Amino acid sequence: MKISKTHFVTVKAAVLLMAASLLFGLTSCGNDSDSDSTPDPVADTTVYTAQEDDSSTCGAYAMAYFLTRTGQIAESDIEKTANRFYSEVQFTEEEASGDYEFLEGYSNPVLIASKLKTTWAESASLKMLATASTEAEELLAGLASGLGITDITSLSSFDQGFSDSDYCIEIIKSGSSSLHYLLTYKKSGVLFSRDPADGKEYKRSEIQTAHPKYQFCNGGVFLKSYAEGTIPSLITIKASEIEGLQDTLKAKQEAGFDFVTVKITDMTDAKEAMDWTTLDMNDENSMTTLSEYADERFSTLLEAICAVQGETTMEMNSKTGYCDFTFSGMAISLDLSETALTYLPFAAFCDLTGLSSGGLIMLKCR
Repeated sequence: MKISKTHFVTVKAAVLLMAASLLFGLTSCGNDSDSDSTPDPVADTTVYTAQEDDSSTCGAYAMAYFLTRTGQIAESDIEKTANRFYSEVQFTEEEASGDYEFLEGYSNPVLIASKLKTTWAESASLKMLATASTEAEELLAGLASGLGITDITSLSSFDQGFSDSDYCIEIIKSGSSSLHYLLTYKKSGVLFSRDPADGKEYKRSEIQTAHPKYQFCNGGVFLKSYAEGTIPSLITIKASEIEGLQDTLKAKQEAGFDFVTVKITDMTDAKEAMDWTTLDMNDENSMTTLSEYADERFSTLLEAICAVQGETTMEMNSKTGYCDFTFSGMAISLDLSETALTYLPFAAFCDLTGLSSGGLIMLKCR
């Protein structure tokens, strides 16, 4: 099943859900009976959002998984980020024709590398084994030759020079003629892969046990992640500096960025001492009470986002029953994980116009 049209839910529409999406990280601890030995790393049990069954979005989901693992988007942003990427990295109709008709709907590794380079990854390049010795490796070499893909680095082994800061959006042969993408990386010297088919992480050496139809092509888009604190697509800003956010976002937009994450730190509730449990939402004065707790920081934040997101359109999604939103400008992922917010003040939305459509209230910038 292919996605006929991609949609990206904007922060403007989803901002009312921010308070409910603040996440708390949990760390599991265990006792090591042998303090002198390092236990063999095991697969993470966290399951990421997976692609839809029978879709060809695995390449775009692998891209979103890379952004999640490198701290550039939140797990909750995987689906909308993948949908956005998917519309930009597919093989063209001309490429996916004739002998390569089976490529229709799949992501082009050249476009994946181009999309991730400089903005999302310090480097991105195509690499494959110099000598193909399996059916899958021969398929990948044949695709590169037949499609005229150049600038491919030859490898003697898949993990040649692979460190814990390296990633690979790996190309897999799935079944008789299908392509598939995984995100592969090292943890404590062991290769792991996150599979968009089910969102699970596997040891790379064990993934064919779970998915016997997979054959490794031993090549793909190799990425070097940015060092922490140097990610150009991540804007970290203090609550006291929000006044300057609009200029920062516009500068990123002018530099060619079409997606950034804004992480706000040290923001706290406007009225920490207020006991919100005493509010009776059935009381006709509730909205008046809420509106008294204005916080201009939120209005300033939303104004900055609206300034770069362009025109917004809405379309009912018959599958989910909700409306999907698209926009013409830059996408913003808002990270509030380092704040101490427990609610969003009603007056934060005083500069937004409420529009009603089919019983759904949509917030749209004026």
